[in-house]
Amino acid sequence: MLSKEFKVGLFAALSFVLLLFGYSFLKGTNIFQSTDQVYVRFDKIDGLKIANPVLINGLNIGKVESLTLLNDQNHSILATLSFRRDIQIPKYSTFKIASSDLLGTKIIRVEYSSEKDFIAPGDTLIGLSEISLMEDFSRQIDPVKRKAEHVISGMDSILNELHAWFNKGGRNNLLSTVSDLEVTIRNLKETSEKVNKLMGSESERLSQILKNVASISDNLKKNNDDITHAIVNIDKITNDMAKADLKNTIENTNATISDLNAVVAKIKNGQGSLGLLVNDETLYKNLQQTSVDLDKLVIDLKENPGRYIKVSVFGKDNKEAKEDKHTNKKK
Repeated sequence: MLSKEFKVGLFAALSFVLLLFGYSFLKGTNIFQSTDQVYVRFDKIDGLKIANPVLINGLNIGKVESLTLLNDQNHSILATLSFRRDIQIPKYSTFKIASSDLLGTKIIRVEYSSEKDFIAPGDTLIGLSEISLMEDFSRQIDPVKRKAEHVISGMDSILNELHAWFNKGGRNNLLSTVSDLEVTIRNLKETSEKVNKLMGSESERLSQILKNVASISDNLKKNNDDITHAIVNIDKITNDMAKADLKNTIENTNATISDLNAVVAKIKNGQGSLGLLVNDETLYKNLQQTSVDLDKLVIDLKENPGRYIKVSVFGKDNKEAKEDKHTNKKK
């Protein structure tokens, strides 16, 4: 038979073991599973506590065993992390303090690197801190808040201006403006009615104009080939004129004008027969006198043809000649 003292001692030991197992279970520690420890140094822990979990892709692989304040220049905090021995973490992996929910519960999230070598138990690593969800929300909402405050301030200023404007007689001005607007709308209505009447009375003319336009368009469409041919001919004429030897023609014209200028200069200078005729006044007067004498001769020839033409018919001319001599003597 077991003594009462032994039974009490055995019960107490079992109770202690159960209490220790329950405490470890509540802390998330599996006392039947072997673990490794690493040390991670953080500049700040942002509310990280002992027993907070260590996660890889959402899987709990360990926990925070302890937090120790270091006596270095930055007063860093050294976190002791324990994780399952079967988990191999590559070197240069990132240990980040992050928030798991909106309440700010902290965790350590491990992000694997691409290294093929693994962290050894007892290594000291550098940790980082992520922006919490609340901090991120605050940073995003802060610009919106400032803009809202600016808009509210502007609206308040506008309301004050409106209030002052109404107090200074703006109400009467507004009523006058509304009255003027009613008159303008009435005038627009009358103008619209007049336009409608005009359109109704001139609808036949407008229809005829549209028909004429359509007819012109049809004619242009029907004569499109002729118009195209005419344009081609004009283009051909333009090209022919462009290809013509205009330079030589202009040069020949200039040479002819130069020769003509030389002839005119000679005439002015009295050179040649034409120059003498134009510039010699004596010759001109002689020619004029000759012309007058010639006119007198022609007149006398018409009046007295017998003086210049002698016709003898049976000796009659001798008798007439004697008579003319006798007449001349009397004169």
